[in-house]
Amino acid sequence: MISKKMMAQVLAALVLASAGTGLLFITDVYEDIYETIVATTCYSCIKMDPLPTLEYSFETANGEPHPSFILQNLTTAPIFLGYRLDVCAACDIMDPLIQDVFDVSFAMDELAYELVEFHGSSVHFYHINLDHSAGSFKDSFTTYGGMGVPLFVVVTLDNNNGTIGPTYAIAEGTLGLPTEEGRKLFLELMVHGAITQYEQYQEDYVSIV
Repeated sequence: MISKKMMAQVLAALVLASAGTGLLFITDVYEDIYETIVATTCYSCIKMDPLPTLEYSFETANGEPHPSFILQNLTTAPIFLGYRLDVCAACDIMDPLIQDVFDVSFAMDELAYELVEFHGSSVHFYHINLDHSAGSFKDSFTTYGGMGVPLFVVVTLDNNNGTIGPTYAIAEGTLGLPTEEGRKLFLELMVHGAITQYEQYQEDYVSIV
């Protein structure tokens, strides 16, 4: 049976491919992975439901520029944003998972920020309670298309028709997954994907900002 570590690596590759890189779909590496592992392994065998995919966008949801705190931090690391309200049952489910994934601690009503270490890389982590936030932090919820909470956003870098710039993807609610294990794995892959893209383009991005 495939190990969880290997499956995580495979799923990371699939998430990255579907999230905008696309390159794995036309390489022998992807074909080898698919034929030797994915095609012969069912999710039920490892008690894991299929994970949702991410779609990245260069354009913000409301057409406004990315917030200044995003652009400033993006020169040093990708960014993860987690939004909630005071009264939110799904947020109460997800907050402990976020704290576990990022090894951070924050109060439910807190606007929390920390530059965290994530498996050897850095990530700017934000926990934003919209009932206790204002200015660009609260406005960023609309910028990234927030309709309800919890909302999770990763902001990273990509090549937009020859220009390196910010791109983002969102996930909502309890991620459409029924288990704590699945939700944690999805969050980890979401961040791993953002880091992988970021590391490809950081040097070029820093040189033009």
